[in-house]
Amino acid sequence: MKRAAGWMSVIVPFLLIVAAWVVLPPNTYRVAPKSTLGVEGTSTLHDWHCTAETFEGVFEAVGESPADLRKVEVVIPVEKLGCGNGKMDRNMYGALEMKKHPEIRYTLQKATAAGAVTDGKQKLNTTGTLTIAGVSRPLTMDVVATRLPDGKLRFVGDASFSMKTFDVDPPSFALGTIRTGETVTVSFDVLAVALEGR
Repeated sequence: MKRAAGWMSVIVPFLLIVAAWVVLPPNTYRVAPKSTLGVEGTSTLHDWHCTAETFEGVFEAVGESPADLRKVEVVIPVEKLGCGNGKMDRNMYGALEMKKHPEIRYTLQKATAAGAVTDGKQKLNTTGTLTIAGVSRPLTMDVVATRLPDGKLRFVGDASFSMKTFDVDPPSFALGTIRTGETVTVSFDVLAVALEGR
Protein backbone atom coordinates (compact mmCIF):
# COMPACT_ATOMS: atom_id res chain seq x y z
CA MET A 1 0.00 0.00 0.00
CA LYS A 2 2.81 2.38 0.91
CA ARG A 3 4.55 1.51 -2.36
CA ALA A 4 1.40 2.35 -4.34
CA ALA A 5 1.09 5.66 -2.51
CA GLY A 6 4.71 6.41 -3.31
CA TRP A 7 4.20 5.75 -7.01
CA MET A 8 1.08 7.89 -7.02
CA SER A 9 2.99 10.79 -5.51
CA VAL A 10 5.31 10.68 -8.53
CA ILE A 11 2.86 9.84 -11.30
CA VAL A 12 0.10 12.31 -10.43
CA PRO A 13 2.28 15.45 -10.60
CA PHE A 14 3.80 14.17 -13.83
CA LEU A 15 0.38 13.65 -15.40
CA LEU A 16 -0.70 17.10 -14.28
CA ILE A 17 2.34 18.64 -15.95
CA VAL A 18 1.67 16.73 -19.17
CA ALA A 19 -2.00 17.70 -19.13
CA ALA A 20 -1.13 21.33 -18.58
CA TRP A 21 1.28 21.26 -21.50
CA VAL A 22 -1.33 19.70 -23.79
CA VAL A 23 -4.10 22.20 -23.00
CA LEU A 24 -1.84 25.22 -22.70
CA PRO A 25 -2.71 27.58 -25.55
CA PRO A 26 0.37 28.40 -27.63
CA ASN A 27 1.74 31.92 -27.87
CA THR A 28 1.01 33.19 -31.35
CA TYR A 29 3.28 35.58 -33.27
CA ARG A 30 3.17 37.23 -36.68
CA VAL A 31 5.86 38.61 -38.96
CA ALA A 32 6.75 42.14 -37.86
CA PRO A 33 7.92 45.13 -39.94
CA LYS A 34 11.64 45.31 -40.72
CA SER A 35 11.74 41.57 -41.40
CA THR A 36 13.75 40.77 -44.53
CA LEU A 37 13.83 37.90 -47.00
CA GLY A 38 16.03 37.68 -50.07
CA VAL A 39 16.94 35.31 -52.89
CA GLU A 40 20.28 35.40 -54.65
CA GLY A 41 22.03 33.47 -57.36
CA THR A 42 24.38 33.66 -60.31
CA SER A 43 24.15 34.10 -64.05
CA THR A 44 26.51 34.00 -67.01
CA LEU A 45 26.54 37.83 -66.86
CA HIS A 46 26.64 38.68 -63.12
CA ASP A 47 25.32 37.67 -59.72
CA TRP A 48 21.78 38.77 -58.89
CA HIS A 49 19.72 39.46 -55.79
CA CYS A 50 15.95 39.74 -55.28
CA THR A 51 14.02 40.73 -52.18
CA ALA A 52 10.48 40.18 -50.93
CA GLU A 53 8.76 43.53 -50.56
CA THR A 54 6.37 41.96 -48.09
CA PHE A 55 5.48 38.52 -46.76
CA GLU A 56 3.29 37.03 -44.06
CA GLY A 57 3.88 34.44 -41.38
CA VAL A 58 2.38 32.90 -38.27
CA PHE A 59 4.48 31.36 -35.50
CA GLU A 60 3.26 29.40 -32.48
CA ALA A 61 5.39 28.52 -29.44
CA VAL A 62 4.31 26.61 -26.34
CA GLY A 63 6.88 28.23 -24.06
CA GLU A 64 9.09 31.25 -23.60
CA SER A 65 12.07 29.80 -25.44
CA PRO A 66 12.39 30.26 -29.22
CA ALA A 67 13.14 26.54 -29.30
CA ASP A 68 9.55 25.83 -28.21
CA LEU A 69 8.20 26.32 -31.72
CA ARG A 70 5.18 24.19 -32.52
CA LYS A 71 4.07 25.82 -35.76
CA VAL A 72 5.52 28.08 -38.46
CA GLU A 73 3.75 29.03 -41.68
CA VAL A 74 5.21 31.63 -44.04
CA VAL A 75 3.58 32.86 -47.24
CA ILE A 76 5.44 34.93 -49.86
CA PRO A 77 3.41 36.44 -52.71
CA VAL A 78 5.44 35.87 -55.87
CA GLU A 79 4.45 39.29 -57.22
CA LYS A 80 6.12 40.90 -54.18
CA LEU A 81 9.52 39.51 -55.20
CA GLY A 82 11.59 42.12 -57.00
CA CYS A 83 15.09 42.15 -58.46
CA GLY A 84 15.33 45.80 -59.45
CA ASN A 85 15.08 44.91 -63.13
CA GLY A 86 11.68 44.79 -64.80
CA LYS A 87 12.65 42.27 -67.46
CA MET A 88 14.29 39.97 -64.93
CA ASP A 89 11.22 40.23 -62.70
CA ARG A 90 8.92 39.21 -65.55
CA ASN A 91 11.13 36.26 -66.47
CA MET A 92 11.19 35.17 -62.83
CA TYR A 93 7.40 35.42 -62.56
CA GLY A 94 7.07 33.31 -65.68
CA ALA A 95 9.49 30.66 -64.43
CA LEU A 96 7.59 30.46 -61.13
CA GLU A 97 4.24 30.25 -62.96
CA MET A 98 2.92 33.15 -60.91
CA LYS A 99 -0.53 33.22 -62.50
CA LYS A 100 -1.10 29.57 -61.67
CA HIS A 101 0.82 29.51 -58.35
CA PRO A 102 0.81 33.04 -56.90
CA GLU A 103 2.40 32.11 -53.57
CA ILE A 104 5.52 30.46 -52.19
CA ARG A 105 4.85 28.65 -48.91
CA TYR A 106 6.94 27.24 -46.09
CA THR A 107 5.59 25.05 -43.27
CA LEU A 108 7.66 23.88 -40.32
CA GLN A 109 7.53 20.20 -39.45
CA LYS A 110 10.03 20.05 -36.59
CA ALA A 111 12.47 22.30 -34.73
CA THR A 112 15.11 20.87 -32.40
CA ALA A 113 17.49 22.84 -30.19
CA ALA A 114 21.13 22.23 -31.13
CA GLY A 115 23.54 22.95 -28.31
CA ALA A 116 23.28 25.42 -25.46
CA VAL A 117 22.05 29.01 -25.59
CA THR A 118 24.97 31.37 -26.31
CA ASP A 119 24.63 35.13 -25.82
CA GLY A 120 20.87 34.67 -25.81
CA LYS A 121 20.93 32.85 -29.16
CA GLN A 122 19.66 29.31 -29.69
CA LYS A 123 20.61 27.32 -32.77
CA LEU A 124 17.77 25.22 -34.15
CA ASN A 125 17.87 22.30 -36.55
CA THR A 126 14.66 22.59 -38.53
CA THR A 127 12.81 20.41 -40.99
CA GLY A 128 9.95 21.75 -43.05
CA THR A 129 8.20 21.76 -46.41
CA LEU A 130 8.81 24.40 -49.06
CA THR A 131 6.32 24.79 -51.91
CA ILE A 132 7.37 26.63 -55.08
CA ALA A 133 5.38 26.71 -58.33
CA GLY A 134 2.99 24.15 -56.86
CA VAL A 135 5.76 21.63 -56.09
CA SER A 136 6.44 20.72 -52.45
CA ARG A 137 9.79 19.42 -51.23
CA PRO A 138 11.34 18.86 -47.77
CA LEU A 139 13.81 21.49 -46.62
CA THR A 140 16.27 21.35 -43.73
CA MET A 141 17.80 24.54 -42.33
CA ASP A 142 19.93 25.68 -39.42
CA VAL A 143 18.24 28.69 -37.86
CA VAL A 144 19.47 30.98 -35.08
CA ALA A 145 16.62 32.03 -32.80
CA THR A 146 16.68 34.82 -30.22
CA ARG A 147 14.14 36.22 -27.78
CA LEU A 148 14.67 39.97 -27.74
CA PRO A 149 14.26 42.17 -24.64
CA ASP A 150 10.99 43.62 -26.01
CA GLY A 151 9.47 40.12 -26.29
CA LYS A 152 9.87 39.70 -30.05
CA LEU A 153 11.37 36.54 -31.49
CA ARG A 154 14.09 36.80 -34.12
CA PHE A 155 14.93 34.05 -36.61
CA VAL A 156 17.99 34.26 -38.89
CA GLY A 157 19.01 31.63 -41.42
CA ASP A 158 19.52 30.63 -45.02
CA ALA A 159 19.16 27.65 -47.32
CA SER A 160 20.54 26.80 -50.76
CA PHE A 161 18.87 24.49 -53.26
CA SER A 162 18.49 23.82 -56.95
CA MET A 163 15.51 25.39 -58.70
CA LYS A 164 15.17 22.17 -60.65
CA THR A 165 14.28 20.41 -57.38
CA PHE A 166 10.96 22.24 -57.73
CA ASP A 167 10.70 21.59 -61.47
CA VAL A 168 11.57 25.24 -62.18
CA ASP A 169 13.75 25.95 -65.20
CA PRO A 170 16.31 28.70 -64.46
CA PRO A 171 15.25 31.86 -66.33
CA SER A 172 17.25 32.98 -69.36
CA PHE A 173 17.53 36.30 -71.18
CA ALA A 174 18.59 37.75 -74.53
CA LEU A 175 17.41 34.75 -76.55
CA GLY A 176 19.12 32.38 -74.14
CA THR A 177 22.55 33.97 -74.30
CA ILE A 178 22.32 34.96 -70.64
CA ARG A 179 21.36 32.15 -68.28
CA THR A 180 20.86 32.13 -64.54
CA GLY A 181 22.50 29.47 -62.41
CA GLU A 182 20.53 26.49 -61.19
CA THR A 183 21.30 27.02 -57.47
CA VAL A 184 19.71 29.81 -55.42
CA THR A 185 20.15 30.84 -51.79
CA VAL A 186 17.26 32.11 -49.69
CA SER A 187 18.25 34.14 -46.64
CA PHE A 188 16.03 35.71 -44.01
CA ASP A 189 16.07 37.83 -40.88
CA VAL A 190 12.57 37.61 -39.45
CA LEU A 191 11.15 39.44 -36.46
CA ALA A 192 8.02 37.91 -34.94
CA VAL A 193 5.78 39.93 -32.62
CA ALA A 194 3.14 38.49 -30.30
CA LEU A 195 -0.45 39.02 -31.40
CA GLU A 196 -2.37 41.51 -29.26
CA GLY A 197 -4.37 39.99 -26.47
CA ARG A 198 -1.95 37.09 -26.00
